[in-house]
Amino acid sequence: MADIGIIGAGTAGLHLGLRLLANGIPVTLYAERDPETLRTSRLPGTVSHHAPTRARERELGVNHWDRPDFVMFHVSVNVGGPQPFGFRGYFEEPG
Repeated sequence: MADIGIIGAGTAGLHLGLRLLANGIPVTLYAERDPETLRTSRLPGTVSHHAPTRARERELGVNHWDRPDFVMFHVSVNVGGPQPFGFRGYFEEPG
C-alpha cells in the first residue's frame, strides 16, 4: 500500500491523517514549519471549532479542549468607519 502525503497540518490535514491512520493507511504530513519550531514559537493563527468539527474530534479522540468552560455560544461583529454597524449570531450548538 502506498504512503499518502498530506500537505498542510491544519485542522483538516490532521483530521484526514488521523482517519487514514485509523484505517491502517500510512500517512505523512507536510507542514511549513518543523515540529521544534511549532513547539517553541507562537501559533501562526487559531480557528474556532464549531459543532461538526468538535464532534469529529471527539470521534477521533483528539478533543483535548472539549470542556464545558471552554465553549462559544455566539459571535459578534462590529465594523467601524463612516457607517458603523454590528451584528450578533447565535449557534444552535456551542463552538
